[in-house]
Amino acid sequence: TSRPTRHACVSSKTRTSRHNKIVSKITGKLHGAWTEESVAWPALHSRDIVVMGERDLPLATAWVRNPAAEVHVLGQPRFDALAGLGREAQRRYLEKLLAPGNRRAPARIAVWSCQPFRPDRLKAQAVLLLDGLRAADGDWGLVIAPHPAQSADTLSPLLRRDGRPLAAVADPRVGARGCLAGADALASAYSTCGIEAALLGVPVLEIVLDHPNVSQRTVPPDTCVLPQAGDGILGGPLQRHRIGRHEPGALALDLAHLDKGTEAHESTIAALIEHLARQHIELRGHARNAPRFDAGWSRGDDVFIAEVKSLAGAREDQQIRLGIGQVLDYAHQLQLARTRGRMRPVLVLEKQPTDSRWTSLAEASGILLTWAPDFAGC
Repeated sequence: TSRPTRHACVSSKTRTSRHNKIVSKITGKLHGAWTEESVAWPALHSRDIVVMGERDLPLATAWVRNPAAEVHVLGQPRFDALAGLGREAQRRYLEKLLAPGNRRAPARIAVWSCQPFRPDRLKAQAVLLLDGLRAADGDWGLVIAPHPAQSADTLSPLLRRDGRPLAAVADPRVGARGCLAGADALASAYSTCGIEAALLGVPVLEIVLDHPNVSQRTVPPDTCVLPQAGDGILGGPLQRHRIGRHEPGALALDLAHLDKGTEAHESTIAALIEHLARQHIELRGHARNAPRFDAGWSRGDDVFIAEVKSLAGAREDQQIRLGIGQVLDYAHQLQLARTRGRMRPVLVLEKQPTDSRWTSLAEASGILLTWAPDFAGC
């Protein structure tokens, strides 16, 4: 076992007063850790965001998408409610999950407090935990407790068909906090649930996958799959960049890079971010090893790969031809790589083109042609 990485702090009158002032301002909230891999759409677009410590402040400030967002440092939570937890009731809940009806429950039960990581990382953690419990002394079962940002459907595929060891997924409304008091051990990569478990005397297991031998032993090549459309293609959230100033003659002629520096280009991206955000879709950049497309997003099994072109300050036909060639090239590269999901090349324009023939040409080429401000088809 290892100690949890976050430390409990004793609440004071000052902290309680500050807590009340901050909470009274909140119009929306996100529960859970703020990390690059687990940050969700509501967090990015919330008006007020509360983080637990100063170390979370720079990342939260850098990732917010609401231009009027404010980030508040609240401090560690209070743990007064732990004194009233019903250990026996939570134990019965765990046993019924693992052994419904008249089946025999395992003698010892571990609770895995999940974090909203990518599917491949959750798979690796599940393999590590299930292998470890199978090899451990005693009769163990595992209850997977979803994070508030997860659903049970996301975690059910992690269960092994052979049922060894016994494993089940807790109701997301219960979560780790609703059952950890009845566990014999709590496992998590990082979570404040680790603090609560330690205060209750429940051993805490920290999941670490970066040991030199762990990845080879627990994640064989046949399990390293891309289970979601856009994996390996879409990168982190996309945001509008500031436009730099350059002296005349200081730029080399590169049509693709020249366009990215224009105000119209960035304004179009900003408008597309807002348009998709209203549909609860996050606009993202390209992954590290993917073609360098301007923007991308996914909807179901469809992965949209977009090139954004401004029409101001350049010949319209030149810009559209350049964009068509680029986005077809990106889609072709991804199809050759056999990436998961159906590629949908998109050419996004700053405004409606003056010549209507571009729409029919795009359709004949399998490209979605759209433009601000309505972004039809997106």
